[in-house]
Amino acid sequence: MRRFNNTHTLSFGGRTRDICLSAVAVNEDNHGDEIFTHMAKGKHRICYASPETLLRNPRFKKLFRMEEFRRMLIAIVVDEAHVIEDWKDEFRKDYGELDILRICAGAEIPWLALTATCSTRTFEIIYTTLGMGGDRPFYGIDLGSDRPNLKQTVRPMEFPMSSLADLLAYLPESPQSPADFEKTIFYFKSRKLTRSARDMCRAVAGPKFKDCMYAFTATGSEEYKEGVMERLLDDKKGGRWLFATIAAGMGMDIPDIVRVIIFGVDNLKGVFQMGGRAGRGAGTVGEMVWIVEPWAFEKKKPVNPAVSQQKGPTKKAIAEEDKRNKMDAPARKYINLSQSPCCMRRFAISYLRPQPNLPGFKWYSPPDTDIETAEAKLHHCVIWEVENQDIGSLERCGNCSAASCQRDSDKPTGILTDSDHKRIKLHLRTLQKSHSNILDAMPTEAEDIDEDQPPTTGPALRVSKPEREMLREALVSWRDEEWARLRPRFPFFSREWVITEENIGRLVNNAHLILNCTDLNISFIRKLMRTISNDTTLASLHMVLSNFCSARREHDAKEALERQRKRPSITRTVDPTPDPFISPDPKLVLVYQTDGYGCVYLVISTFITYINICEGTLLRKICMPSSSTSRTADTGFFRVLAAFFDVDFTFNFRPTFNV
Repeated sequence: MRRFNNTHTLSFGGRTRDICLSAVAVNEDNHGDEIFTHMAKGKHRICYASPETLLRNPRFKKLFRMEEFRRMLIAIVVDEAHVIEDWKDEFRKDYGELDILRICAGAEIPWLALTATCSTRTFEIIYTTLGMGGDRPFYGIDLGSDRPNLKQTVRPMEFPMSSLADLLAYLPESPQSPADFEKTIFYFKSRKLTRSARDMCRAVAGPKFKDCMYAFTATGSEEYKEGVMERLLDDKKGGRWLFATIAAGMGMDIPDIVRVIIFGVDNLKGVFQMGGRAGRGAGTVGEMVWIVEPWAFEKKKPVNPAVSQQKGPTKKAIAEEDKRNKMDAPARKYINLSQSPCCMRRFAISYLRPQPNLPGFKWYSPPDTDIETAEAKLHHCVIWEVENQDIGSLERCGNCSAASCQRDSDKPTGILTDSDHKRIKLHLRTLQKSHSNILDAMPTEAEDIDEDQPPTTGPALRVSKPEREMLREALVSWRDEEWARLRPRFPFFSREWVITEENIGRLVNNAHLILNCTDLNISFIRKLMRTISNDTTLASLHMVLSNFCSARREHDAKEALERQRKRPSITRTVDPTPDPFISPDPKLVLVYQTDGYGCVYLVISTFITYINICEGTLLRKICMPSSSTSRTADTGFFRVLAAFFDVDFTFNFRPTFNV
């Protein structure tokens, strides 16, 4: 939008002309009456707005009813149209109702939809959602998705995902200046991994290069995001590495990004959206590196199938196959092509080249009914231009990490080399020595790390639903207090910078683990959460959770004392002369006879419970290795019984007693 509001000089036919297109963004922060008045008078030539704003703001509906405004409206443009498929069902349902806007604006207003990653299914959804076709002419241009200057690499993780150690292969060994860091964007699926990767790389590189690395997530303010982008655009400001979620995807146009690294399995369209940020400038060569979990790769079939059938698949193999079945199907095929002789680049070109089965297109197959065939004849004005991007019959495209496309078979693409492993180990040693709190331990194999369970003693304590709600309220109150304290110093940060709603939910859901933890420390809290801003905030959060546990234990102790007070008192001394069957005093008498039967009599008040244990001979064999009588061994046995019934006890040993 800033580019439009600046003055630009155009040259044509030897003549120059200065133009300035006034642009405005209408959103929840900028929707005053003055803006709509200016648009009605034509002072703004371009308006940026979301589907929610266009469909739900009554001022826009009023504009669309003005005939003068509709005459000035020359086009409605839907940029990044592929998100209609991803968002229209759950995330932002207004994307699925954009055809209503066509009714409001008028059928004569042309529409333009733009996207760089469009499969056949994606195109068909865009086409129908925007109400294209029918008696309106449709003009489509497929420029293809192939970019010869963008190298495509897929490689398996060689370290656990949570350790992020695979990223250290791209960190210079001994950097001297920011220029030693090639401009790179790292994409992650969560904010926790994003900030953890930034902190780890900053720790290894040292404080000198702290301002070269920034995190970019949805929780940052607009001012912060713009500042980060300016640092990346301007080499003098030193921005070199960006650690980001998908929030840094659409709308980003930095021409000199050398490499984009996508960390973890994702859908193929999203990967190419992120990877396409590399090599956008004229004459720039870029690389898209997709680092995926080892389970995403198909296992090689055994040489002798009979042996495999006898053994059967292991539990790990079955679990990995289930994960692969849940993957995006095109992504699964593309990943496994990287380990095959087939070209990955060819598959990507064909997948992102739509062939819609819609009326008017040459791939349309009409149903076998006269009515629908007649209706299909109405859709006659479809012009579809396709730019040929066939990479030819070459055996090697030289631009992907498939085995057949490697330029040099002695230097496999996508696998870490020996020098990469040495560099990673060097960085890990540096990290473990000076920053052990960031990376306490580093496994050497790529496997999932199970979160440690808290040490507990005694029976597990349960947390009721009201108690969980109390914990949530305490966390929200603490977050608001922390944000109010930090806001004067960091005006660009939002409440979620302190702790996100997702993390609050994780803590509430794991309240039982927190309560049963005998040693609630910061490291355990960190494992329960996806990310947190800094150690100071984490220490403050630790106090909140500790207070919650202390309050619950105090409540339990008070209830135990109350139950003890209401329980009838038990006499610890007993006269051996009275018959245990007739005991007026509340007491517990354990009676044992060695020659007859072993019996336990629980005499509480005047109520007697008789429990037949076993014959005396068998009892002696259990309690004592020999036939000699040991009153100490017998006492221990009865102590176990008394502890089982959770009552006080005294012993009354009699030489003879017959039941």
